[in-house]
Amino acid sequence: MCIRDRYTPVAITSAAVSTISGKCSKALFVRQDGGVVAAILRLSLSLLGYPAAGKERMVESTLAIAMIGALLCDSAEARTLVHRIVMTILKRNPLQAQAILGSIVTKKSSLDTPLYKATMCRLVSVVMRHANLEKKVEHSNTLLALIRPMWATPETVALGVAAGSAIGALCMNAAVSDEVVAEICQTAVRMAASKSTNAQGGIAAIYSICTAAPTRIDDEFRVSAAKAVVSVMGFVANDRVAALWIMRCAVLFSKHTATKDIIPLANLQLIMRKVTDNDELLLSVARAVQNEIPAAAETMVAFPDRSGIWTEIGFYDADIEDESQSTSFI
Repeated sequence: MCIRDRYTPVAITSAAVSTISGKCSKALFVRQDGGVVAAILRLSLSLLGYPAAGKERMVESTLAIAMIGALLCDSAEARTLVHRIVMTILKRNPLQAQAILGSIVTKKSSLDTPLYKATMCRLVSVVMRHANLEKKVEHSNTLLALIRPMWATPETVALGVAAGSAIGALCMNAAVSDEVVAEICQTAVRMAASKSTNAQGGIAAIYSICTAAPTRIDDEFRVSAAKAVVSVMGFVANDRVAALWIMRCAVLFSKHTATKDIIPLANLQLIMRKVTDNDELLLSVARAVQNEIPAAAETMVAFPDRSGIWTEIGFYDADIEDESQSTSFI
């Protein structure tokens, strides 16, 4: 490969890459063992490092559509690679977002387990955010109708938070009316403050709305959302999923003038002291907290550190962090 790259014109190299990518895409349309899917996706991700034009763009489109099939497998590594490939494709060509979302709508009958439903929700969030889909997308309301019941009455806590993440990301799209966004915001705050099993889904939705759709909310919502999160900090401090999303919200709120002083430092320190050395997911978000609120990590016993996936992609992404740990954690 290195010799070919050095001495062969890019056009020929791209053509060869196109052929291999096409075969990878074809293999992903058939249900495969998770290990096999992961191997194909690792190769596909490496091939996306080559330039694409003409026929290669067509192959890239096929690969994008194949991602939903690859997502529905039993390998957390494979599912995480799907997200990374989708991010890479969208960076090269954001127009692929509509095709990916359309393939999710088409495959909705295959979402027959809470795990598959949760991973689909995270993919929706990744697509919306990384394609920056603010202009109207025809599938937005269809996906909203599909995901809202998963958020309102989730089969598992894991599905509730994944659905909350997707709901918040969909709010960024202009196809979702202002009235619907306002209703979702009110529901998210109410859920977050409920001190019930739905609280985690509400907190996740708040994080996602504030992150993905900041232009569709105001400071009144930000303040009420922050206060809702604070109201349950003591109640859910021993809940690992809730602690994860509370810490994410703390980072978010610390960056905004209207909310930076609302999260009590002592409450946040209490949550962070319970993070253990063998918990990569919580250690990673603790590092994100430490970067923005250094005092919050001063009393920690464990050492906050970036997760492997954070190091690989170069930034913190909640959905991809969760997907990478989805088998053992959620």
